[in-house]
Amino acid sequence: MLGAVAGGFWIVMQGPRGVLWLILGAGVSIPILWVVISTLWPARADRSCPRCRGEKLVRMDPGSTLGLSCTDCGYRDPSASSWLLAEEEGPLETIVLAERERRRLGERERERIGAGRASDVDSGRDAD
Repeated sequence: MLGAVAGGFWIVMQGPRGVLWLILGAGVSIPILWVVISTLWPARADRSCPRCRGEKLVRMDPGSTLGLSCTDCGYRDPSASSWLLAEEEGPLETIVLAERERRRLGERERERIGAGRASDVDSGRDAD
């Protein structure tokens, strides 16, 4: 990295002015070009199975964005993200809203259980 900085300093101090403008132009245009290319050709889901290398990965649960399985070899990974597969198959709004509701209900259940345990501890203190 130090060599890159020293080389850049040398170009600025010794090199012709045209090289400086060429480097500055590339530094500005490459990120813009990257954004344009990423917008016009978005990523596609990789459906290749890590075990058998077949293009047979599917979502484990159609109502979730977690979990992948292979229809050929039986590979299963319940914690793998299937977000891109779900996105290719249709709108994500219903899935996202359902997952949000499940998460909200799970938090309420944990709070209820935690509150019950806290009252048990408090009642034990009062008895002493």
